[in-house]
Amino acid sequence: MAEIHLIEKPITRAELKKIAEERFDGDLVKYKLYIKDLKKSWDKYSLEEQLANIGSEVGRAAKWQGKDQELFKGAKFRALELFDLTIDDPRWRRRLMEIGRVRELFCEAAEKGEIYGTTLKDLERYFLPFTLLARKFAN
Repeated sequence: MAEIHLIEKPITRAELKKIAEERFDGDLVKYKLYIKDLKKSWDKYSLEEQLANIGSEVGRAAKWQGKDQELFKGAKFRALELFDLTIDDPRWRRRLMEIGRVRELFCEAAEKGEIYGTTLKDLERYFLPFTLLARKFAN
């Protein structure tokens, strides 16, 4: 299980970067390039499409949890980055509480789910309607 460190005071971007470099391996570079490309188009997606994409990564994390740690870790980090891109989207300011709460549930479920009792499978069911809506609007 990943060790969790609470940051109790504001930190600079440089400090955050240092923490990331200490805690992640070389795959972080490829991951950052993927996210940089995604950031360019993320605000073009509707909320349903954004949540459907998050749901895809949640589903991948659920599939690999307890089976393949590297694939699980990749899906977990991609889901968190998509959550953060969605939270940063100014169009959803009125939805921040809900999006933030689901992100919190995801983090907890990805670790063990002992606090809230939520599983990644539960969260897959939460995201399914967004996937259906995104498909409906795409057609």
